[in-house]
Amino acid sequence: MSIGTAFTCNICGQPSVFAPVEDWREEPTCTHCHSSVRMRSIVYCLLDGLLGRAGSLSDTAPRKLLGAGLSDWEGYAAPLAKLFDYTNTFFHCEPRLDICRPGPERLGVYDFLISSDVFEHVPTPVSRAFDGAFSMLRPGGLLVLTVPFGWNPRTVEHYPDLESFAVVELGGRFVVVTHDKQGAFALDTDPVFHGGPGTTL
Repeated sequence: MSIGTAFTCNICGQPSVFAPVEDWREEPTCTHCHSSVRMRSIVYCLLDGLLGRAGSLSDTAPRKLLGAGLSDWEGYAAPLAKLFDYTNTFFHCEPRLDICRPGPERLGVYDFLISSDVFEHVPTPVSRAFDGAFSMLRPGGLLVLTVPFGWNPRTVEHYPDLESFAVVELGGRFVVVTHDKQGAFALDTDPVFHGGPGTTL
C-alpha cells in the first residue's frame, strides 16, 4: 500500500487514508480506531486462516471458536471477544497465561492463538514458547505470530547470558533481578515491559 491510498479498515470497517509519517508498521494509520498496519495484518491473517476469507471484524458473524491472545491490543481484542470465545491473557495479571508453561486445562483446546511482538521477550530458549503455543492448539489450530524487525545487522540482546530472572516490586516500582549462566546476579532498575509490569523482559 502506498502513501495516500484509501482503504477500509478491517478492524472498525471505516474508510481511511494510509498516511504514515515515519513508521509504516507501527504508526496508527486508521483515523477511526487508530490501528496500525501490524494490527490490521493480524486481523487479516486471523480471518483468512479461520474463515478462508480476509474480511473485516465488523462484517464477521459470531462463531463458536475458542481463542486467546497474549497481551493483545484492545482495539481488536474487544471485537474478537464479541465474535468468538476469545480471551486476552497476560503474564502479570488475570487472566494469566505463561506461554512457556500453559496449564493442563489449556492443552489441545484452542482453535487460535495470537502473539503479537511477544515471543522476542521470552527467556531463552524461545522454543519453549513455540512448544507451549502448539500444545494449546487443537489439530489444525492457527497461530498468528508477529515479531519486530529492523535493519540492524545483528540482534541486540538486553540480557544475553540470562539463566533466570524475577520481577520484584520495590519502593512502588518494578525492577528485574537477573541471574546469568556464570552465576552472577544483576539488578535492572529501569526495565521496559511489554504490556505492563512483570509481563516480559
